[in-house]
Amino acid sequence: MKLLKILAELHWGYAIRRPVFSAAQPTVRAPPPTTLLGALARAYTTIKQIPEITTQGGRLFSSTIKLLEICPWATLALIDERLINPVIGPIETHDILKAVIAPYLRRENVYPGSAMLYGPQPHGKIYAPSMNVTLAYFVQDEYADELMRSAYGIVALGCKEAVVSIKEVHLVDFTEIHERMVKTAFYFPKKAGIPLSGGYVMDLFTLPKAEHFELAKVKDLSKLSEEFIIPLGSIEVQVSHEAAVVKDAEGDVLLIPREVMRGDK
Repeated sequence: MKLLKILAELHWGYAIRRPVFSAAQPTVRAPPPTTLLGALARAYTTIKQIPEITTQGGRLFSSTIKLLEICPWATLALIDERLINPVIGPIETHDILKAVIAPYLRRENVYPGSAMLYGPQPHGKIYAPSMNVTLAYFVQDEYADELMRSAYGIVALGCKEAVVSIKEVHLVDFTEIHERMVKTAFYFPKKAGIPLSGGYVMDLFTLPKAEHFELAKVKDLSKLSEEFIIPLGSIEVQVSHEAAVVKDAEGDVLLIPREVMRGDK
């Protein structure tokens, strides 16, 4: 595998809805791996002329699953300290919107002119204008050049309004190292290591698994989500036995699930 690294500039920030919420719409603190894959998949599938929905074994999937087969993991580093609070991390704001709430009302309250058809709804977003972030994708060697070209087609992270500009794209080699004490700026699963020094926040992210991208199916989100450590800069970490540690040619260290290195994902 190779590491596809992308330097992106956010236009105003991002908004990525948490699953299972209906009334309030808070956002996650950073784009999870599934969002990063979706952003690249949008460009990749457009170039390959793959439709948004595909089938496998008679089941419906988002076409992002095509990318998952050749890119099993993605992570991100919040590298722009200008817009990261050193204590609470990225700043979440809320827009109060007038939303249609008819689907949640009793039938007798739904009629033309009903005062109950609409309600206030807070929509969360991370406000970070012109913030730089580094995206990192683990990609199969034979698809590396193709995905590098596709990376220039990334236009948003999260909702389509969360526009980004791609400033740099390059491929780098990496090697697995066996150090148990490392420093990293890229987010990683909580089970992968214990932070020892440096600022960080935690959040619940969806995992890049095939089941996550299946459509028209009720899913057990507890099996598709996991707590992640999001560094607010470079932090020192004691690595657990469940993680593989890689160091790329530029000196950056990343913690990833060991099964990604084994090729089990």
